[in-house]
Amino acid sequence: MTANTANANQTSPVTGNICRWLCGDAAVRLLRGDMAPLYMRVETKAGPVETYYFVQQVRDEESTQCVGYRLHKEDANGKIVETHFVDITWGCTQPEAWVCDCKSARFGRSAKPCKHARGLAAALNRIGLLDVN
Repeated sequence: MTANTANANQTSPVTGNICRWLCGDAAVRLLRGDMAPLYMRVETKAGPVETYYFVQQVRDEESTQCVGYRLHKEDANGKIVETHFVDITWGCTQPEAWVCDCKSARFGRSAKPCKHARGLAAALNRIGLLDVN
């Protein structure tokens, strides 16, 4: 058995970022202005972080065009404890140009989008509201 075969047969834990809508009608909810629940699991230097958000599409009042998304995080009592706005006006179908108002995006040193923008883009692509292919 070669080293490559031995490595291929080893079981490794599931790792990586996961974004999953927690309802079957997320696209319909978002398009009509309602909130849709989203689960995010993001790998960080400190380990995986799991978060649940309620996502809402934000539209320009005059043109009614989508300009971004709000991600609301609630505590166990249903009180909103954190809100992030992901502005998509600079690159509607280019998530690398999206701007989030979170601390990581504003003060981080990374050139890539924050976990909110990356996770949201993956989730929107999954339900057909973003075509990044």
